[in-house]
Amino acid sequence: MTSFGALSGGVGAELSGGNFWRGAGTGATISLLNHLADHTEGSLAEKKAFKQKHSLDGMNLSDMKKITDGAGYASGVAGATQLGMIQYRSSLSLSSKIGTFSKFFTTYKGLGVGSKFLGNTAAYIGGPLSVGLDYRAYNNDEIGIRRLTYRTTGTVSSIATGAMIGARYGKAWGAVAGAFVGGVVTFGEMLYDAGSYLSNEINSQVYNFKQGLRNGWYPGR
Repeated sequence: MTSFGALSGGVGAELSGGNFWRGAGTGATISLLNHLADHTEGSLAEKKAFKQKHSLDGMNLSDMKKITDGAGYASGVAGATQLGMIQYRSSLSLSSKIGTFSKFFTTYKGLGVGSKFLGNTAAYIGGPLSVGLDYRAYNNDEIGIRRLTYRTTGTVSSIATGAMIGARYGKAWGAVAGAFVGGVVTFGEMLYDAGSYLSNEINSQVYNFKQGLRNGWYPGR
């Protein structure tokens, strides 16, 4: 929006007989200040409204979702650590392994218990909670049917992948696989949003530029 304001200011300056670049700078400054003000006020209002919509008996469900999401990724990290421990121990010589099994097994088992607990938290609490919040957001017209479908499919895929891989190759691999799929789904949505924002910005600037040309403006005039 700042670049859009800059172009608008420059076009306005040219049409009124002023300096294009000076007008662009003024337009960019004003646009940036307005954007910051709107963003600050809008963010506070949106956060307050969001918490009111997504709370139950004083408990913020969106915060709980963040916790369960974090539990899923932590489970993956614990699983990856277990796999790394096995790889490292298998690379040691027999003499280096002697007398260290007890410590290795205790740490490995502890990670396994933690990974299982975190994974179950993410799957049995975080999964339904995530789908429920997304469905509520859809009913409140906060997201569309395509985003609801994408998120729901991603949640189910993450849980199902972790369960299937875990049953076949072990719980450690399952934890890593489930966290990986969840991360890919989240990154995909972020990438889509970034692309949409960029596309809207470009379209706005192109439209403004065309409007300037229709009104008789052209660069350097």
